[in-house]
Amino acid sequence: MMAVLDTMLNTNKASADYIRSIFNRLNPLIDIDFTENFDQQGNLFDIYSLSNKSNWSADAFGSCALKGGWFDVYWKDSGNVV
Repeated sequence: MMAVLDTMLNTNKASADYIRSIFNRLNPLIDIDFTENFDQQGNLFDIYSLSNKSNWSADAFGSCALKGGWFDVYWKDSGNVV
């Protein structure tokens, strides 16, 4: 399964590293192999770090949208990378 991090447009290095660490921890636990791709062609997930999205409530931490065969995953960047 391929995913792309939007590092060129929105995602800072610390946030991108955090997202990568989540996938690295998931890989051995589930029977799905995630591969990072550096363009937006042929990915199942495109992951974007956003500070805000117009339809998010105050307690939202992200959202996902089905886009004609792939998913855009929006992760709320609170500035607090764990």
